[in-house]
Amino acid sequence: MKRLNILFFPNYAMPLLITLILLSGCTGSTGSLCTPTDRRSGSFCYDGINFGQNEDPLFRRGVRDGCETAKGYFRKAYSLSASSASYRRGWEAGRARCRMATPSRP
Repeated sequence: MKRLNILFFPNYAMPLLITLILLSGCTGSTGSLCTPTDRRSGSFCYDGINFGQNEDPLFRRGVRDGCETAKGYFRKAYSLSASSASYRRGWEAGRARCRMATPSRP
């Protein structure tokens, strides 16, 4: 009976293993998608993206405006952006995360 060598891989196994390892880390940087459980637990979800615990109204408005901007419909409340760090944080998060979730246009 032949002894099984643990270090033996067919020629295709190593590239396949490396590809699987690399792809397993590719979950996207859009954040997690919202589930009904997330919504019940108080997470703020917009366009199917979970933005974390339900933030204040200015953050939520910033997320909505940032997401619309990422979709190609520029929207930003400049007075709020200048006066509210929460709105700015929401706008930047919405634009960045929704941009990654929005299919690119030709």
